[in-house]
Amino acid sequence: MAEANSLRAAGYAVSIICPSFQGQPLTEDLSGVLVRRYLPRPSRGGALSQVAEYAVALVKTFGLMLSLWREPGFDVVHACNPPDLFYLAVAPFRLLGTRFLFDQHDLAPELYSALYGRDEGIVLAALRFTERASYRAADAVVTVNQSYKRLALSRGGVDEGRVFVVRNGPREGWPLPVAPDPALKRGRRFLVVYMGVMGHQDGVDVLLEAIAALVHGHGFDEATFALVGDGNAADSLRARATELGIGEWVHFTGWVRDEAVLSAYLATADACVCPEPSSPLNDHSTFIKVMEYMAAGTPIVAFDLPETRVSAGDAALYAAPGDVECFAADIEAALTDTELATRMRECARERIAALRWERQVPALLAAYERALAPRRRG
Repeated sequence: MAEANSLRAAGYAVSIICPSFQGQPLTEDLSGVLVRRYLPRPSRGGALSQVAEYAVALVKTFGLMLSLWREPGFDVVHACNPPDLFYLAVAPFRLLGTRFLFDQHDLAPELYSALYGRDEGIVLAALRFTERASYRAADAVVTVNQSYKRLALSRGGVDEGRVFVVRNGPREGWPLPVAPDPALKRGRRFLVVYMGVMGHQDGVDVLLEAIAALVHGHGFDEATFALVGDGNAADSLRARATELGIGEWVHFTGWVRDEAVLSAYLATADACVCPEPSSPLNDHSTFIKVMEYMAAGTPIVAFDLPETRVSAGDAALYAAPGDVECFAADIEAALTDTELATRMRECARERIAALRWERQVPALLAAYERALAPRRRG
């Protein structure tokens, strides 16, 4: 909603098409933004199920686009990936003059490789094709960081004037100014928070190994680890925590929708973690949790990935990718070294100002100006 609200504030009329979850209404007005939702077909795991999910989304999205074309109408379609298929839904409207803005949130080929461990095959070839087709069709391309922009320029062949970096930073006022809640520490001295999706590519399994190294190897049992989120790996992660003998130190909260509760976790946390492993996807990606942690002024422990370091700088401690023992030692240092933690908190507060969503809005508006600019002839 950050993009929609910012566009609305700049004078654009905005409609959103998206899936409906947990009983959300199919039509809703949110502060002047018209939201039209469809019932999705959730993936049940596996590549074929994922393809079916995307195909249903594409068809239902196109149906809602037809409805919106009649009333209230639109001049530009802003499509966020994945999947990189929405250029197909936009194509008929482009014949009528509609412009297309491709907003690349993920690298679909690398995401597929990370999820399924495949570096070749017909599905991967198709994903590379649809990514290139999305780049070619777009009047403007929005990427979340410089790494994605470089890929758009190189493998996408996009003219630099059509690519705009709009980072996905937290808005001003987030997290909410709530008081720490000692009860979240569950009787222990420290609270360590992981916040986000728990998929097989997110490294939460490695985090559990680091917790086991802390508790059983270092004898450090003074921290509660709150894993805030959910995903297709959550059940196996709960089982793994039991196998490692760390169940009493790890609290799986599931998704937390209440912003005040989320803010309380961040306000109470003594450290936050980013256990994403090095991979072609993660090395190029920016994780919103990094900015959220910095917005809370909380020390961060992460693996040393290029874009994570670009975001966090000295607000984080970095372990070599895959080094579980170093990751565990860094968590302990962030919790127990008061002087180090103070420096990291100060750095976080300094860096986050430039990463807030409000600082990204000019680039978003510039992308729209480019998308809507008169097309050159010849």
